[in-house]
Amino acid sequence: MDLFKYIIDKLFEVIPGGVHGLLSIAVAILLSVLALFLNHHYIPFKGMVSELGVGRGGIFFNSALIFSGIIAIPFFISLGRTLNCEGANEKLRKSAITFSIISCISMSLIGCFPAIQEDGIMLYIHGIFTSICWFSGLIFITLFSILFLKSSRFTKLYAYLGFLIAGIFALVLCTWWVIFEYMIIIAISIWVIVSALYMLYNDNLEFLS
Repeated sequence: MDLFKYIIDKLFEVIPGGVHGLLSIAVAILLSVLALFLNHHYIPFKGMVSELGVGRGGIFFNSALIFSGIIAIPFFISLGRTLNCEGANEKLRKSAITFSIISCISMSLIGCFPAIQEDGIMLYIHGIFTSICWFSGLIFITLFSILFLKSSRFTKLYAYLGFLIAGIFALVLCTWWVIFEYMIIIAISIWVIVSALYMLYNDNLEFLS
């Protein structure tokens, strides 16, 4: 654990946590667009997003999940540390970070096990990691929002946005409707971008002071 903390600390000295968040979204968008461009049979908002991971261009979508999930881990650790500066509830803060890491890892594993309809085992494993990713996403966004609600550095509006996203996560888990899947992907991407920019902005303020 001390070695992991040391590596993360050294990593943040080179690349701030907020940059990891922006890079994660940038990689996900770039590779997903390439997959969409190559997969002429996929129709957005009609098929589940995971269908992009199968067939032509699938390697780009699966790579998007794998790499963006890995890159996002330092971002969430950094976000948790930002809240630690205010003396936030330690158990709640660590739980938020833990579930966010679980979500990131399971997201990467989704890319390792594409939703190949002809392969029952692969499809089953894909479904398990997808469920873990969405469920842990619901947990960590809820926990972070509670911490934001009690934070003086984050506005209440930002916390309410997190609770709204948590509600969409719940709808995805309850219905598995395509429209809700797209909604959560767009919403969580915006949330990460806003959080990353906020972190970078505050880092600059601390540097200038």
